[in-house]
Amino acid sequence: MYIATYRFDVPLENIELFEQSWNLRPKSFKNAPGFLGFQLFRGPESEDGVLYVSHLTWESEEAFHDWNMSDRKAATHQRDPNEPPRVKPFRNKPVMEGFQLLPITV
Repeated sequence: MYIATYRFDVPLENIELFEQSWNLRPKSFKNAPGFLGFQLFRGPESEDGVLYVSHLTWESEEAFHDWNMSDRKAATHQRDPNEPPRVKPFRNKPVMEGFQLLPITV
């Protein structure tokens, strides 16, 4: 199992826009081979923003990378040329981190 996370630093004035954008954008990963699940977490709030983390679960790191390099993923981030420019509701580029599940038993 492989977990891909993306961290987003969202200014306070963009919280609603950021949260709504996840409901509006196409989820190209939804039917991708090896995709197991998605969650979005709202984290700590500071005086100027909120930390969010998206959490995608995949059968393997290979399945994640296959989707990440696919045309389907690229299409998720493209926009209609007739549409007004989108405002990115977060600061900086999202930070991606990947994690492998270890076979530890408790």
